[in-house]
Amino acid sequence: MKQLNTKDILNNKETGRQTLGNLLFVLKNELDFFDNGEVQELLDKRNTFIHSFYKLYLHKKSTKKNELMPFILRLDELAIKYDKIFTGLIVNAIKRKAKELNGNIDFKGLEKDEENVIKYLIEQRAKKN
Repeated sequence: MKQLNTKDILNNKETGRQTLGNLLFVLKNELDFFDNGEVQELLDKRNTFIHSFYKLYLHKKSTKKNELMPFILRLDELAIKYDKIFTGLIVNAIKRKAKELNGNIDFKGLEKDEENVIKYLIEQRAKKN
């Protein structure tokens, strides 16, 4: 996580624009349970959506029009799942930091996202065994 440079992100430099890719790269290297096909599928679908969605699915010469809704539904499913997992990781990290600083932060309602992280970790461990 230390490889993500806050200054670059805030200044919107080229490296800052690649925040999701950088985050996933760091997560996959530091937390091996993120190095799996589903995370790669999310990243691939996200990149397709951002960079070539129109050409592949909407252009009048597209041969993939019948694959449009399955693509969108799967991307949505993965995005929602990993949004909850990433939010849970962030909540957990903030809680730890607040505890270190003897702070008191109200996380009411965000505990569910922490549960998603735990479920994900259990799921990934089961897949490896």
